[in-house]
Amino acid sequence: MRRRFILALAALFSLAAPASAQDRVPVANLSSVPFDERTEVMILATSHYAGVEGVTPSHFDTIIRRLKQFAPEIIAVERVPAHEIAMFRTTPHYARTLDTYVGSYLSLMNLGQAASGLDPIEAEVAMSEWVGSPGSLDEASQIERLMTAIAAYEVETALIYYRALGGRERDEWPDDVPKAVRSELSKLDVSTNERVAIAARLAEELGAPRIWNVDSHLEDAAFGNIVPELMSGLETAGGIEAIVGSEPFSTLAKIQDEAVQNGSLEPAYDYVNSPEYGRGDVRSQIDVFNRMPFENKSGLVRQALWDERNFRIAANLRRAMAARPGSRVLLIIGAGHKPWLDQILAATLDMRVVQWTESKSE
Repeated sequence: MRRRFILALAALFSLAAPASAQDRVPVANLSSVPFDERTEVMILATSHYAGVEGVTPSHFDTIIRRLKQFAPEIIAVERVPAHEIAMFRTTPHYARTLDTYVGSYLSLMNLGQAASGLDPIEAEVAMSEWVGSPGSLDEASQIERLMTAIAAYEVETALIYYRALGGRERDEWPDDVPKAVRSELSKLDVSTNERVAIAARLAEELGAPRIWNVDSHLEDAAFGNIVPELMSGLETAGGIEAIVGSEPFSTLAKIQDEAVQNGSLEPAYDYVNSPEYGRGDVRSQIDVFNRMPFENKSGLVRQALWDERNFRIAANLRRAMAARPGSRVLLIIGAGHKPWLDQILAATLDMRVVQWTESKSE
């Protein structure tokens, strides 16, 4: 009898054991959605090629061909969304952030808002309902969408409608598209930044109605407070040059130089999206601050703010997915974000992360 009581008591205590003592199951494993039916999302890591000598639009041809096989229905880029810009404009704390990431485009936004009658948030909401390719619309509708996109600071979206309307080859334009807007879009049109060279071009070829802005910089105001101590720590450790010259960045530089000379950036994208590069980037670019003895724990602050930014990017991407449920997703973003976003987005019930390295070159 006493033995039964002890066994029952032991069983009771095992049920009451703290969660840390129990086996944990990844959230994704608890899903009722069959794995092969989950929404596919690809985080395409990229270097930034705007202004890099020798890089032309044709260097991205193979990248476009491989992404067309993936056929994303939502294309997102590393640009600040309208709802964050609206917040930046309410306080001087974000004046530098606004100047850095929006700059002269702010005056274009004002033109877009005047033309569309929508503030940035209203424009962003209106765009979430867009369907149909730019080429399927009449000219008046194309112009309306172009100016709505400008109102929301979605300049790559505006670019695909600018191109649909004739782009730089068009001589005469209606007054509905102000000269200042045309001038900025004409300059953007020839950029080799990945937002144009990949996202805008891919959106055109697939007939996507929009390119989503999903970056975040709400952490910038707090980040500015720790920059002096971070820079001091870097100088003690050999300076930024020491990081740039370390792995995996030195290998990437060699691969990129050779890729530019050979006319295709595909090898660079293969490397920067590899697990090897991701591990090296985390250690050399982010975790490096955790190995420095900061008096005010600036390394830990830096880590927290970096995590905050990536969680917000993931949240902005999920907002796009909520507007277009079940749509295959591509996010093109700086390589340092990929390890975090892959992990964050994999921990959910309704989607699965697919890798660039799973796609095949023709």
